[in-house]
Order: sequence, then structure tokens, then C-alpha cells
Amino acid sequence: ASISTHKRACVPIVVNMMLVRLSWLMVGVAVMVSGAEETKAREPNGVESLLINTLQTFSVSPHCTTLLVVERQLTDVPCLKHLISKGLGVGMILGGAVVKFPQIYNLVQAGDAVGVSLVTQYLELFLYGTPVAYNMSEGNPFSTWGENVFLVGQVVMIVALMLHFERRYGMLAVTLVCYAAVLTAACSGQLPDGMLKIMQQIVIPIMVMSKTMTISAVVRAGAIGQLALTTTFLNAMGALARVFTTIQEVDDKIILAGWLTATAMNFVVLSLFAVYPRTAPPASKKDQ
Repeated sequence: ASISTHKRACVPIVVNMMLVRLSWLMVGVAVMVSGAEETKAREPNGVESLLINTLQTFSVSPHCTTLLVVERQLTDVPCLKHLISKGLGVGMILGGAVVKFPQIYNLVQAGDAVGVSLVTQYLELFLYGTPVAYNMSEGNPFSTWGENVFLVGQVVMIVALMLHFERRYGMLAVTLVCYAAVLTAACSGQLPDGMLKIMQQIVIPIMVMSKTMTISAVVRAGAIGQLALTTTFLNAMGALARVFTTIQEVDDKIILAGWLTATAMNFVVLSLFAVYPRTAPPASKKDQ
């Protein structure tokens, strides 16, 4: 009986010892998990490292890449805005690389430039070239203006086609040489101090004039002509996107005012597609 009583007395002791060891084991596991999470936060895995490097290639800040990718804090509004802005900027650059090719294609297919103003194209050379030089001088991120580099090249192609259709090859040679010389001087900082800021301010009224001439050409022709709907739509949406990226990344009221004005004018041009046909109807004998 004494042995049985002794065994019964040892049971609670053994159970208590097992519970103590189990509790210590649970604490150890918790510490290991916590330590693993901290290590993960400090040392991202391969996929996270690749994503971080990709984002930083597009100028996303290291703080935001760590916060969004590693720590998974997807509710951080400033970093989300920063990421969206960079994404829109990259999209704008990629879009800017091809945005005018539909119009170039239309010109080549038609063999003429009906509905497209040559003076407007000269104004656009100024409108796209000036921001390249101005943003370079201000040190603004390439993602906020890079599409202008590609737009300059595409407008040069449009001007070359238009002058080719009119057989004005001397005018084409003068245009290319003079524009290249002025743009090179502006981008290399050879213009007088303050000149680029004045040129950037002039961009706004010239842009309004350019779009007004496009609108006027369509109204006079009574048809859209060779204007491309895709190009016009991308121009309107791109200007709207640039309003957002400028607010997020560039503290420059001149640039912001320019993009706000561009957005309004591009949507006016876009509305013409709902009013005018692609080609004007043939004149009736009564009209003749």
C-alpha cells in the first residue's frame, strides 16, 4: 500500500515537470520563429532581392522597396503613391517611345499630310525639346520627363515626311541642322542663366497655340484627316498621368501648370473624333 501511495504522489511531480519542459519548448519555438522573421526582414530571400533590385532600377526609393516588398506593409500610403508614380513614369516613357507611330504610319500609308499642320509640328519640336533641357538642368528624375526624348525623335520623323511629300528638301536639311544645334546647346548648359526657365514658361502658351491650330485645321477641313485616335488618346491620358507624377515627385509649379494645360487641350482635341468624320463628305453639285 505504501508503494502504491508513493507512486500516486510521484504522478503530479512528473506531470508538473513535463508541463514545465513543454512550456520551455514552446517559448523556444516562439523565439526561433521571431528570430527567423527578424532575419527575413534583414535579409530578403532571392525573389524579394530580385524584386527590390528591379524596383530600384526604376528609381523606387530603398526605403519604400524594403517597406513594401520585405516587410509587406502594403498600407503605407506615401510609399504606395511613390510606387504608382514611378510605375506611371515608366509607362509614360514606354508609351512615349511609340505614341506617334500610328500617326507616322497614317502619313506613310496616305502619302500626304492632310489634317496635320507643319507649323504645329515645329511648335512641338520646341514643346518636347525644351522640357528635356530644362529637366536635365534641374536634376529631375528621368522617369518624370524621359518620354520627351522619344517624342522629339518621332516629331522629327513627322516633319521629315511632311517636307518630303512637298519636295522641300532644302527646308528639311536646314530644320535638322538648326534644331540639332540648338538642342545640343540647351542640353549642355551653354545657354545664358535663366534662359531655360523662360523657355519652359513659354512652352505653355505655345502648346495652347499648337493644339488650337490642330483644332482649327480639323474644323476647316471638316474631317479628322490623318490625325490618329490612338495617338490623341494616349496624349490625353499621358498628360493626365504626368499631372500625378509631377505632384508626387517634382516641386515645380511651372511644369505642373504646363501639364494641367496640356491635359485640358488634349481632351479638347480628343473630343473632335466624336464630332467630325475621318474624311470630309464629297461636295455636292449645289455647293460647287
